[in-house]
Amino acid sequence: MIIGGQFYGKRFKVVVPHGMQLRLAHQFRVTKSFVSKVLRQKRGGRKADGIVKVAVEKFGGKVEKASLTSKE
Repeated sequence: MIIGGQFYGKRFKVVVPHGMQLRLAHQFRVTKSFVSKVLRQKRGGRKADGIVKVAVEKFGGKVEKASLTSKE
């Protein structure tokens, strides 16, 4: 369950196969940079929630725990 940028209350990132970020960007009419930031939890909002949902359900995205020591 994804709620407000958290997966079961924990920070996460979504990893999608090669080329899928660009397809997501075209589908939602946003930039690839925006999609990248959404998948790393740097951006939020309704459109971001939709991007995460589609990435996981239709484009084979995998939810991974975000590193707490990450310098992103």
